[in-house]
Amino acid sequence: MKRKIGRALSSGDIIAYTTATALSRQNADDRPIHHPKESLLSVESGFTNFRGLINWGLIMLLVFGGKMALTNLINNGIIVDVFIWRYIVQGEHAQPGGLLFIACSNVFILFGYGLELLFLKFSVPNFLSLFLVSLNLCGLVIFPYVVILSHDWSPFFSAPCISMYIVIFLKMWSYAHVNSWCRSAMKRRSMGGASLKAKDLLKPNHAVLKRKQQKAAAGETTRTQSTVKDPVGLEGFNSSRADPAAEDVCKDDKGGDSPAELEEPDLNKIFLRLTKYPDNLTLGDLYYFMFAPTLCYELNFPRTFSIRKRFLLKRMLELLCFSQVIVMLVQQWMVPGLKSSVTPFIRSRWIYTVERLLNIAIPNHLIWLLCFYALFHSYLNVLAELMKFADRCFYEDWWNAPSVSEFWSSWNIPVHRWCRRHIYKPLLMQGYTRFTAACVVFFVSAFFHELMVSVPLKMPRMWAFLAMLGQQPYALIVHYYCPKGGKLGNMAMWLTLILGQPLALYMYFHDYYVLRYK
Repeated sequence: MKRKIGRALSSGDIIAYTTATALSRQNADDRPIHHPKESLLSVESGFTNFRGLINWGLIMLLVFGGKMALTNLINNGIIVDVFIWRYIVQGEHAQPGGLLFIACSNVFILFGYGLELLFLKFSVPNFLSLFLVSLNLCGLVIFPYVVILSHDWSPFFSAPCISMYIVIFLKMWSYAHVNSWCRSAMKRRSMGGASLKAKDLLKPNHAVLKRKQQKAAAGETTRTQSTVKDPVGLEGFNSSRADPAAEDVCKDDKGGDSPAELEEPDLNKIFLRLTKYPDNLTLGDLYYFMFAPTLCYELNFPRTFSIRKRFLLKRMLELLCFSQVIVMLVQQWMVPGLKSSVTPFIRSRWIYTVERLLNIAIPNHLIWLLCFYALFHSYLNVLAELMKFADRCFYEDWWNAPSVSEFWSSWNIPVHRWCRRHIYKPLLMQGYTRFTAACVVFFVSAFFHELMVSVPLKMPRMWAFLAMLGQQPYALIVHYYCPKGGKLGNMAMWLTLILGQPLALYMYFHDYYVLRYK
């Protein structure tokens, strides 16, 4: 019997062809199992679920890290001193000279406070006020530089001290800058400028008031002190600054307020008594800002209701544990690797030098990640909880940054906010271009990075300065080849963190080792 062959469909009608093929093969006697399908690793397949490969990568990373740890133990043994904190605690800061050096920071704080009182009471010319503020800020940089270089203090003491003085420098810059804005605004208002009415400072949220009315009618007892619900109980401003009239409207809803009382609030009664200039010029306000985990001054910081003891205890335990782990990794892994890399570098054996550099890249990057978590999550949250500081945005998801520039604007939010508020935007308002303003920001950042490294080591080598200053051209190169960012931009960001930092650390350790031990 002759088999009848059906006519093939037009190749242009792909959907009809696929449907007809499926129908014709559905009831075939040979029970077909083959279907037109792309391989999963082909781009045309559209397959994107590679979670198993991610798990494989994690296991390989653990195996490789375990192998390096065993090699380190075999070659060096256990060289960790868990009681090294005893020597650090009994260091220079426990001596009269070290304590006096730390206490001298209050001189610059009080001098800046006195300048603000002087500018308030007397009409000081702008050039003179700028000179006096600049003199105080320059003292915050020059004084610790001279003192540390003239004393034989260890880097364990001098590095935190120079960091403290730099933080005070940034805070006093912001304090003087913000007060100058407020002083200028007060002068404009005194000259007949437009001013906001008190009731315009706080508009009632009628949607929230309506929900409160419905809850009151249903007999629910919901505690609300703010027009915005917050899971951690944040208040918009310090409760001690709230006007009693405002509390009548925003007080606890326990059935005492009828729906009629919440329907039409009096705008004249809704008034949050914010601190205004010059009422903020008090020592209490200034020293709260000095201890708050922020570099940008405001007259009214967002505050929390209370201290969460369990949250505070967790962050403190994290800080202690991670600090101990970091010190152990430095002793056991970093120091032996750096010592073994000095000889190949001196003898210009570049292949061995690169091998040693890659050997310290992984522990250095791991220590950097632990330091980031301990500082920006544990320590700053401890400080914020003790100070009842509500803004806990100390970092963003920098690990997903699609470019190098996005990383620098998301991994250190306090510094990024300070640079943007007090350098970048003022330069733009003066008519400078964005590129020029960005160059100035990177220059200032590079200067302080070099100051934090070279002064404690007593070695002005400019490696940190050049490494930080080179981030802008590196970001431009990455943007040129990866204009949309994405995975390649993220990989370029990780590359500079994994390989760039060990190279700078390598250079400093080589110079320090040669200077001290050769």
